[in-house]
Amino acid sequence: MIKGNKGWSAKNDAADKDARRALRGAKVLLVEANNINSRIVREVLENAGLSVDTAVNGKKAVEAVESIRYDAVLMDLHMPVMDGYEATQLIRRMHPPNQLPIIAMGADTDIGPRQKCLNCGMDDFVGKPIDVSRLFSTLASAIRNMRQAEGGLEHIQRLKEGPSFLKDLDVKSALSRMNGNQKLLRDLLNEFCEMYAGSAKQVRECLDSGNTEGAKRIVHTVKGAASNLSAHRLEKFCQDLYERIDEETPQSFGAMTNRFQELLRCFIESVNKLLLD
Repeated sequence: MIKGNKGWSAKNDAADKDARRALRGAKVLLVEANNINSRIVREVLENAGLSVDTAVNGKKAVEAVESIRYDAVLMDLHMPVMDGYEATQLIRRMHPPNQLPIIAMGADTDIGPRQKCLNCGMDDFVGKPIDVSRLFSTLASAIRNMRQAEGGLEHIQRLKEGPSFLKDLDVKSALSRMNGNQKLLRDLLNEFCEMYAGSAKQVRECLDSGNTEGAKRIVHTVKGAASNLSAHRLEKFCQDLYERIDEETPQSFGAMTNRFQELLRCFIESVNKLLLD
């Protein structure tokens, strides 16, 4: 399902890093009938800081996009119950391409199947086995185009300056702490996203294995970094989560870590918008 890259260069590496940086915090629906393939792709995406939901067929995918806002859909073509072509046509009745990119995943790499994907409303195509670099660059390009279509740079500027942006990151406070050094703030925000994008997943793994102390250490570390960056909402949640880990039952851990993942996603998304300048 995953293949390596031949003839890799420093230029390719830089482009790959740019694509991964642009995707941090994005929420993606992965539609894949094969459980092994699904687990591999999900792991790759989550390790890069994306939030991933899965669906096992086209019918489940249509139901998911009816109730959840995604940044992109990765669509397998050949599935039971409903294939990727029919699912895409139904999704397009709800979401035009400038609202939701749909990227086909298939072993059919000839021109014919690719054209069929485009004709039914998909935006692009990645072949199987998946080339990770190609997957990231295709996703990044599609999501970037969608965000620009939603309002362009003026929209991004309003997000930076408006209340919805500042609830995740208090830029003024963070800059004051760093004596007005904007480059330092940008560097630290980038570092935070690279280091802590997968923290919710790590906490979940610790809790699933009964390692509550390990989970608390991770949460405490994220809280300290969030505090220094004036990410007040994330900081407060981490404090609450740290105190609740010993009090909660294992049955409630899922909801806690899901909320942690969502707050991290919102913060990283805000950071990405800031760093677009």
